[in-house]
Amino acid sequence: MSNRAENRPDHSAGEEGDRQAVWVLIAIICVAAVVRFVLLDAAPYWKDERFTVNLTQMDVASILGWGDKNDVHPPLYYLTVHYWIQIFGTSPMAFRSVSALLGTILIIPAWMVGRRLFGTVPAHGMALMVAIVPFHVHHAQDARMYPLFLLCSLLALLAFLRLRDGVAGMGWKSVHVLAIVASLYTHNYAVFLPVVLNLYMVGLWWMKRRDPRIQRLFRTWILLQVAIGLLYLPWITVMLKQVSDIQGNYWIERESLFRYIFGSLAIYSGTLKYIMTPLVAVGMILLCLPGVLKSALLHGEKGEDGVLRRILMVPVRVLDPGRWQRSEEMVLVLMVFLLPLLIPAIVSQFIQPMFLPRGAILSSLFFYLIAARGVTLLPGRVGVMVGGGVVLASLINLGDYYLHQIPG
Repeated sequence: MSNRAENRPDHSAGEEGDRQAVWVLIAIICVAAVVRFVLLDAAPYWKDERFTVNLTQMDVASILGWGDKNDVHPPLYYLTVHYWIQIFGTSPMAFRSVSALLGTILIIPAWMVGRRLFGTVPAHGMALMVAIVPFHVHHAQDARMYPLFLLCSLLALLAFLRLRDGVAGMGWKSVHVLAIVASLYTHNYAVFLPVVLNLYMVGLWWMKRRDPRIQRLFRTWILLQVAIGLLYLPWITVMLKQVSDIQGNYWIERESLFRYIFGSLAIYSGTLKYIMTPLVAVGMILLCLPGVLKSALLHGEKGEDGVLRRILMVPVRVLDPGRWQRSEEMVLVLMVFLLPLLIPAIVSQFIQPMFLPRGAILSSLFFYLIAARGVTLLPGRVGVMVGGGVVLASLINLGDYYLHQIPG
C-alpha cells in the first residue's frame, strides 16, 4: 500500500497513549449524550416528525405499504421506531430518543474511522464537532432517520477501511455488507456511499493492478457488491418508483451549484440562523486547506526548493496519478466528503432539484475531519488557539440552538 505513516493512528504512543485517547473519547461521548438528551421534548413536533409519529403507530404491513405509495424514504427507520415505541411508549421523548441514542452511539465509529485515516488528534476533533455542532444536535433531537443513516454509513466505512488494509475477516466483511444494506433501507441518499467506494476501489485496482494482494482484494470486493445488490434487490423497484414520482413534483427549488455546496458547508458549521455560524464556516473551510495541500499537492520533491516553485507545480501535481496514489487517505476522504455533495447538486442543477444538505450528512463528518487535520498542521499554539476558537464558537451556536428550542 502507499505511505500512510503520517496519517495512520499513532500506535507508537503505546498503551498509555491509547488509554488517554479512549478517556478523551468517553468524555466526548458524555458531552454528546448530555447535549442530545437535554430539552429533548421541549419543542413541538414539526411536519416531518408528525409523519413519523403517525406512520410508526401503524402495523408493519401498513408501514411498508405506505412507504411504497406515499413516501420518498425506505422503511428501516420507521420499523425501528415502531418496535421502539412498543417498549417505551409514544411520548415525544420516546419518539425522539431513538435519534438521540443513535446520535450518541455514532460518535464511536466516527472516531474510529477518523483515527484510522488521520490519527488520534484529528479523530478527537471530528468527534467533538459531531458532538456539539447544532446541525448534528438538531438531527439527534429530531424524530427522523438521519442518525440511523449516519451510523450505518460509518460502520460500513470502518469495515471498508479494515478490508482495504487487509485486516478484515469474515465478520468485518459481513458488517460492511449489512451496514451498506441497512443504510440503503434507511435513506435513498445512501446510494452515494457505495458509488464513492466503488470508484475508489476501481482507481486503487487500476493503479496497483500488478499487486497480487490488490487483485485478491478486488475479487473479494466484487463478491461483496454482489451480496449488497442481492439484499437490496427487493427494494430497488420501490426506490425507482419513488424517484419517478418526484420528477417535476418535488418541493425543493433549484439553486446555483455554489449555493448548494457552500450553503451546505455553512449548515454543517452550525446552520445559518445561529450567530457564530459565519465565523465557524469560514474557519473550517480555511482549516481544510493545509491538510489537503500538504497531503496531496505541496510536498516538495527532491531538489525542489522554494514555496513559489511548489505553488507553480500544483496544476502538474493535481494531474499526476502517482502523487494521488501516494496520498490514498486524503483522496478517499475528499471523495467521501465531496462526491455525496457534488453528485446530487449537479443532478439538481441540470435534471431534477433533489439536493438536501441533511441527505449528505456523512459529508459533514469529513468536512470536520479535514479541518481537524488542518489544525494539527498549524504551529502548536496557533493550532490550539484556532481549534479552540472554532469549538468555542460552536458552543455559542449550541447555546443559541437551545434558545430556539424553548417554546416562547
